[in-house]
Amino acid sequence: MSSILLVEDDLNARAGLVEILADEGYSVESAGDAEAALKKLKSGHVDLLLSDFRLPDLSGIELHRKVKAVNPQVQTIIMSAYSIPESVVEARELGVFSWLTKPLQVDALLSTIKKAL
Repeated sequence: MSSILLVEDDLNARAGLVEILADEGYSVESAGDAEAALKKLKSGHVDLLLSDFRLPDLSGIELHRKVKAVNPQVQTIIMSAYSIPESVVEARELGVFSWLTKPLQVDALLSTIKKAL
């Protein structure tokens, strides 16, 4: 079973995504900020980081860098309500697997996760 670390500061969005991903058979850990996510990463196995771009303490790109420093095998998908061209380009250059625009389409999200894993 693949393990996903979901980082989303919006509690309702996080709860909904956890439910969707768990229903698809994924093992899901969730966090509301980058600091909590990094603690969870260090204490367990993670295959995929699914992170909001705008977090209270770091950007999704900065979190991606820190996660890769701990475990280079983790794939990253960033979600954002904003399509910021410079950030999308930076994310791609840093090896982020995909950038998804909110509101998320569940089918597209699940398809992207399957490809990343």
